[in-house]
Amino acid sequence: MYSFYLDMAVFDKLCSATKDNPMIENGGLLFAKFKPKKLIVTDVINAGPLSKRNKYEIILNKEELLTQALELTGNARYFVGTWHSHPPNASLQPSLMDLTTMKNIGKNLVNVYPPVFLIVKYVNNKLIFQAYSLNEKLEIIGIYFKNMSNLKISELD
Repeated sequence: MYSFYLDMAVFDKLCSATKDNPMIENGGLLFAKFKPKKLIVTDVINAGPLSKRNKYEIILNKEELLTQALELTGNARYFVGTWHSHPPNASLQPSLMDLTTMKNIGKNLVNVYPPVFLIVKYVNNKLIFQAYSLNEKLEIIGIYFKNMSNLKISELD
């Protein structure tokens, strides 16, 4: 089983992207570095201006994201999943569309490493989130991120 870590710079990017328009869904891709049994989310790509957003969904522009993703994957970072926001009055539970997306993406990753999916929202001046992954049977499971301060610098390089 993997331990999951979230770089604080990623948390800050998610916060910034979500609080600017909390009533409209936003989203993007997550990238990570791997260490033995550790998955460290180190980068995030936010949806660009060509993506379609509204209160209920975000439709990511694949070409726009691919261009940005190619820059990150050259730096020993790997695509591990997606993130998206929900409005402040919505749950952090995945919708039916979220579950379908998670399974479609995850079925290509789950045998290599655990995919990561974040649902975030900005409420009362703070970002809150729930993280999910898939097990080998493609069942959705909740996951938790450990504190980055527990890792030694040598474990991140």
